[in-house]
Amino acid sequence: MRPFEIHNVDRVWRNCADQRPYVIVDVRAGGVFGCFSISGQCYAGDCFHIAHDHPDFPATGLSKSCFVHYALVIEVKAAEFRRARGRISGQMLGDFIREAGL
Repeated sequence: MRPFEIHNVDRVWRNCADQRPYVIVDVRAGGVFGCFSISGQCYAGDCFHIAHDHPDFPATGLSKSCFVHYALVIEVKAAEFRRARGRISGQMLGDFIREAGL
């Protein structure tokens, strides 16, 4: 697993236990990854919009427009990952890095 890949993860986020996509932003020691959660809504204002009509959207593997919540890096253990979706790439990746301050 590498930075900017999107994977489904099993964990509780915002009191919801649904499996949801996360984007990896860094690889840490001991099989732990720094990630941002992805949601269909932006709850706090510090979100990057992944628009379904963006030319780089198909590479994400997502099914609809979403928001990456980049205010908080969440540590995710390798065992919590369920399925690879895709990755943020191309112009979208450059925009994401700038907006999230990576």
